[in-house]
Amino acid sequence: MLRTFFTLVMSFRTLLALVTPGKTAAFFSCTSQLGAIRQSHTVSSCDHRLKAISFGHCQRHLNCWRQICTKRTLSALCTMNSSVEAEEMTIFFKEDTYGGVIIDPKSITNFSAEAFGAELDSNLETWQTCNKRGVWLKIPTAQSHLVPVAVSRGFDFHHASPGAAMLTKWLPSTPCTLPHGPSHQVGVGAFVLNESNEMLVVQEKSGPVGGMDFWKVPTGLINSGEDLGDAAIREVKEETGVDAKVDSILMFRHSHGFNFGTSDLWFVVKMIPTTFELTAQESEIAAVRWMPVEEFQEQPRLKNSPLHAQVGRILAASKSSGYEGVSYTKLLSRISSSREAYLYHNKL
Repeated sequence: MLRTFFTLVMSFRTLLALVTPGKTAAFFSCTSQLGAIRQSHTVSSCDHRLKAISFGHCQRHLNCWRQICTKRTLSALCTMNSSVEAEEMTIFFKEDTYGGVIIDPKSITNFSAEAFGAELDSNLETWQTCNKRGVWLKIPTAQSHLVPVAVSRGFDFHHASPGAAMLTKWLPSTPCTLPHGPSHQVGVGAFVLNESNEMLVVQEKSGPVGGMDFWKVPTGLINSGEDLGDAAIREVKEETGVDAKVDSILMFRHSHGFNFGTSDLWFVVKMIPTTFELTAQESEIAAVRWMPVEEFQEQPRLKNSPLHAQVGRILAASKSSGYEGVSYTKLLSRISSSREAYLYHNKL
């Protein structure tokens, strides 16, 4: 019995010794380490476990780990009845760049509500001891039975998308500084001007101006991950059958109180047509035509709306008086991450 005890103590000391600064951040769980100790009696098995799970910001985690183990280790080491199935029921997470944690949604796929609650409680205690801040928990639709469990522990909805809901919890006693959920929808309008100074316009079957005797530019919302120019090209093709290329961004409007309380950014893109045959989109467009810009400006509904009248004046100015919009350049950002993005700016 004494020999077994010393073997366990040496295993634990080896575990602490192996946690050294400089490890690459990866999915990390203090509770999984305790589970490994309960399941394993030998130094070699602890070594294997550490290869599977490394630490980010290791010195800080090591100090936290010592505090946690002071309270939990002896009871954990003396409990040797953990099964393989129990070890698999572990929440894995990674640390974000703001001192919070992001739970790996794949690690919660097999939890019952009861098991998830127990594991979440254990991790919340650990994260608070480690002075973590915000906790991000993405629950897939297939695991929606876990939502009440999280809500009962202080999580709240942040946003939802098809297939999953994101919940958050702020751990410190200070005011929450987590960013709000997605607040804006982004749309485009296409000012397509042909060589005869005629603009491409449509009448809609549905929507805010559906069924009205009102001609407008082709418009639509940007899809997730879609660039402004690509969205304008797509909307023009879908609604009118015309192919067009982007010239510049003429203006944008920022407004509030749209669908379900969202705000709205609407960009007007000047475009040059490369085909001219018109085909109205059957499901959404009642009519499509080429219209002189002056006739577009004279529409009573447009003239009675100060904002839309100003839009009409800007469109007219862009074809005749040298009014220019902004161009854009696709550039690589390498400060905090490596990704390409469009930078919109005046022509240099």
